[in-house]
Amino acid sequence: MSPLPYPLTTPTFLDFQGPRPTVVSGSQFCRRASDAQATLLVLGDIFSLFGKSFSGPTDPETLPFLFENLKKESKKTWLNLQGQCSCIWIDKKSIELFRSAFSPHTLFYSQQGVSDQLRMLTGSTLEFSDEYTTSFILDLPSLQFSSHLTPLKNVFRLPPAAIVSLKENSEPSVQLIPQEPYELNESQLTLHEASEELKETLKQILKWHLAKGKPVSAELSGGLDSSFVASYLSDLSPDPIEALMYAYRKHPSHAFSEECAKTVAREKHIQLQVFDSSEIAPPHLAEPGPYQNEPVDFFWQGTLFGPVCRNFVKPNSLLFTGFGCDQVLMRSNQIIRILNRKKGALATLPTVRELAQSLNRPGRNFTFQFFISQLPQTFLIRSLDLTRGLRVNPFKIDELLPEITKTERVSWFLEKGKSLSAVSLYHLIQNNELLEHRFFEPDLPHSHLNYLVAPQYVIQPYIESKGVQYIHPFCDSRMIDFAFKNIPYHLIHDFSHPYKHLVREAMRGITPESVRTRKRDEFSFDGYFFSFLKTNEDFLRELVENAGKEFSDWIDRKALAQSLESLFFGLATNSEIKLSRLISYLVWRKNFKAVCT
Repeated sequence: MSPLPYPLTTPTFLDFQGPRPTVVSGSQFCRRASDAQATLLVLGDIFSLFGKSFSGPTDPETLPFLFENLKKESKKTWLNLQGQCSCIWIDKKSIELFRSAFSPHTLFYSQQGVSDQLRMLTGSTLEFSDEYTTSFILDLPSLQFSSHLTPLKNVFRLPPAAIVSLKENSEPSVQLIPQEPYELNESQLTLHEASEELKETLKQILKWHLAKGKPVSAELSGGLDSSFVASYLSDLSPDPIEALMYAYRKHPSHAFSEECAKTVAREKHIQLQVFDSSEIAPPHLAEPGPYQNEPVDFFWQGTLFGPVCRNFVKPNSLLFTGFGCDQVLMRSNQIIRILNRKKGALATLPTVRELAQSLNRPGRNFTFQFFISQLPQTFLIRSLDLTRGLRVNPFKIDELLPEITKTERVSWFLEKGKSLSAVSLYHLIQNNELLEHRFFEPDLPHSHLNYLVAPQYVIQPYIESKGVQYIHPFCDSRMIDFAFKNIPYHLIHDFSHPYKHLVREAMRGITPESVRTRKRDEFSFDGYFFSFLKTNEDFLRELVENAGKEFSDWIDRKALAQSLESLFFGLATNSEIKLSRLISYLVWRKNFKAVCT
């Protein structure tokens, strides 16, 4: 095997192995304050403390003010901190770890120490967690954000909105900070008012990061989200900005998007570079990849975008994206569930009909699906599973509620020697969703919070060693708070106008009109994915065959082999989707072992 392709970066690492806990190192983005009695390490942004707001990420008052208050009373200080950060506090009495509610900055802890890089806590023997492995493959909600599980046995994740106290000869004490879950917002804010507030919120987030005074670049796909961010950055940045686009010119929709990206670049004076993915040779997975703390289902996108991005960005710069807009401000069919529960079926029917019209589907079909959806969930899922082969299936309601497809039986995954039932998978998903009920009331439409940490496992590993900060303004906790607290649900989940109607209104006057009013902006890199599979076919066959032998207690090898053939053929049932996650995990594990050895 060749040497590691990308340099390892310095971790934030607190070592417990010596006579006393020792701060061995701090990562490149870690800030530190200390005196003879205590040490503070901070990853991320602090917006305010005890009502005192800070002017930006370089405000010289931030760390001293936090440090002095922690020395007085740490628990009270953590409870009054507003930010998107994770912190380590070490004094003579104990060690405290703090993570704010929507912080993407993951800290891991074990008997070996505390670190933001999992590789530092492997111990003398490398043991992987079976529970984490199966949870990742089944795509259980919030696994990589809220769950205590990590890929390694006896290594734990610091939960969001939590304080963990570590003392010698004592079990870790985990205190979950009480939250007020977001509820269905029925305020009377108008479309104009909401769009102006959205514009101002995004402006403040962008200005916060621009205050770092580093070179600025952006991903510019020509879609609504990235065009909004790149255009606004160009308006706000004192210096010209650069942008890159990943195109796939063999796909017709990408040709139009490329024209949109060039329009934004031309009108906003942005220097744009377009990279045609169809000309990029897929990597060979047998070769080692970059270090990642955890696996990610879209790892193959990292192999496509990551090296291109690394060659494009300047060292010690900022790279902005539009990622997160779909997760926070995109309408969702899931609104039907909470409206039905809160307002009743008759009051929800008009929204069902608007949804049908937006999808060009007969209203009566959706009305029928809606009334079928009133059945008890376990009965509905069991009935759908039993009747899945029927050409006309009365229980098939995935057009109305697409998330029900996640409970489709995975043919090769075994539970007690039998194929995991759809109902069992449903209960596993439901149990993990409870982790997010701290932040969102049940049935409130939101993307599972794994999306907040996903980017650091796709692109970040390729650019981290160049000192590049990867910034997603729509994933900012200030944007999340604004979207769920201030915007009435009907302005986001509006099926009577073009999708992202609110975002389009906020883009008015900032983004070129021809881009702001484009009808659709979905992108597909399926062509690259299939060439990626073809390039690595022999390697993947061997990888999957060995996995069937290793995990024979929960894998049906024959069914797994059939799913692999279906994946190569282009099918995408739940069995193939979960197989791609198994492959993601196995490739990650191979690379992780290479780093650790």
